[in-house]
Amino acid sequence: MLIICFLLAPITAIASNESTSAIFKPNDSEIQKLTEEIATTPDNAVLYYTRGITYLKSRGSVEFFKNKYDVLATEDFTKAIELNPNYAATYIFRGLSITSESEHYKGKYTKENKQAIEDYNAAIKIDPDFALAYRLRAVSYTRLENYDLALSDANRAIELDPKTARSYFIKANALNKKHKTQEAIETLRQIKTIIPPNTLSPEWTLARQCIRELGGTP
Repeated sequence: MLIICFLLAPITAIASNESTSAIFKPNDSEIQKLTEEIATTPDNAVLYYTRGITYLKSRGSVEFFKNKYDVLATEDFTKAIELNPNYAATYIFRGLSITSESEHYKGKYTKENKQAIEDYNAAIKIDPDFALAYRLRAVSYTRLENYDLALSDANRAIELDPKTARSYFIKANALNKKHKTQEAIETLRQIKTIIPPNTLSPEWTLARQCIRELGGTP
């Protein structure tokens, strides 16, 4: 069963305290500034990493439609890894930059998701408690239709970071793919427990939509 709301659930945010709608917008002045700094200090891994993040923030849409910013971000993260291969976040965001296509294109980007999994593996090897690496690896496993591994990674992400709603969406999606509808509904209901009381939450609004699409009651 295709659940539309799962396609709308955000997978990640570059800055944890900002909404995706606020942060994904062009920032040409910052890119220009970083480019000038790189020209002066071309062996600075942090500058390449930072510009790569800025490219991702500039790409427009977080999940759908790959564009030039993804390619440029991938190039910068690759250079940053060459200069400093011991920073877990660089691998994570390179994986994200090469797998920006949505699940609308399931099966079309097998190579990219396998490459991303290698990056997430590298990040986890450096930092075994990096929740974002497990969350994104779960997404790639889902796109490769390996739902057992996706579920395992989603559970690990929740264990490490139980307050991030995105992990519950990913877990529920994997459960739905495994035809475990009731478990998916129960997972989505957990999102309500991590939202502060009396808060208007877009995550819970979307979770309620997912629950209804699955035939449940929020």
